[in-house]
Amino acid sequence: MDFSEINEKIDRLMKQFIWHNHADGYTQPVFLGQLTQGTSHDIKPVAGGILGEAIANGDALMIGTDGKIHKANASSQANCDRFVGIAIQSQASGENALYISSGFKTDYTGLAVGSVYYLSNTSGVISTSPGSYTKRVGIAVSDNTMLIINN
Repeated sequence: MDFSEINEKIDRLMKQFIWHNHADGYTQPVFLGQLTQGTSHDIKPVAGGILGEAIANGDALMIGTDGKIHKANASSQANCDRFVGIAIQSQASGENALYISSGFKTDYTGLAVGSVYYLSNTSGVISTSPGSYTKRVGIAVSDNTMLIINN
């Protein structure tokens, strides 16, 4: 697939969404027609699992072998398979993890537009180059927005 095909697919996808801004600064895409008046505040990021370590906004996350949420890395296929999403805020160990598992995350800086991002071998870090094992986590749709994919 070439760059123009990717842009075309992204443009079609973007037209199916409106942007919803949460009071805490989190921005979430919502399919057109999904919201009704007075319900937009009910849309939340995924909150799943207890953190087994401190995380930062933007860290890639996985379910660890202890059942807790940890920073993800691509040092094994098992780690790639346990990827759950991208952190939406910094949090301490023991807190309930908040992350986005798919959709648009809009608070990046300096993304390479059109580039695919992967898990790297460094825990929590995504990169335009895959780690030892390949796990695609998103596509940069602008310099500050990534379409997070988890498939």
